[in-house]
Amino acid sequence: MSQSDYIRLRINPEDKKEAKELFGEMGFSLSQAINVFIKQSILDGGLPFRPHTNKVPNTTTTQAIKELEDGKGKTFKNKKEFYEDLGI
Repeated sequence: MSQSDYIRLRINPEDKKEAKELFGEMGFSLSQAINVFIKQSILDGGLPFRPHTNKVPNTTTTQAIKELEDGKGKTFKNKKEFYEDLGI
């Protein structure tokens, strides 16, 4: 077995509790989840997600919402109609 090292960090107790529950549902301990995050960051050469503070929908989504609100957007009764419209 390879040697291990320790990382100490401070975290809000409620965030820790919620994270433990979340990762536990996926079968990970908090330590295992942090290790997965670190390993994926190394593989990606950076964070394994795009950090952002923008909580509004992106331009494409905003345009689609506006089309629907203006009555111009397409609606479908089921997945089959949707896929047919896409030509799939």
